[in-house]
Amino acid sequence: MKTEFGIFIVTAAALCIFTTSQAAHIQDTQQGIQTDEKIYCTDERDPNFKLAAGEQGPGPRGTCMLVKCEGVVDGKPVLTAIGCGVFVATAGCKATSYDKTKLYPDCCPSEVC
Repeated sequence: MKTEFGIFIVTAAALCIFTTSQAAHIQDTQQGIQTDEKIYCTDERDPNFKLAAGEQGPGPRGTCMLVKCEGVVDGKPVLTAIGCGVFVATAGCKATSYDKTKLYPDCCPSEVC
């Protein structure tokens, strides 16, 4: 039981570091634009990523996050984001890796038995 709890703590810590790192990287590459009286959050790495202020949806491809565009301040987007949940695979099963070619939530690890 102690081993499983230890693995959970290490996994949770790794996910927190990954999520924080990814969120910082997203912030560095995103831009805020205003067109037709609407404000949008965009990302230069993914030309298909465009959320209007107040909207939420999958983050830019490769980030594996659900993001909400809160608006734009000084030309920079204000975003909130959540990543995949943390879980420990049951005995005899394993967790898959992130699939950064897919959008959230299809990019999240899952259990394979």
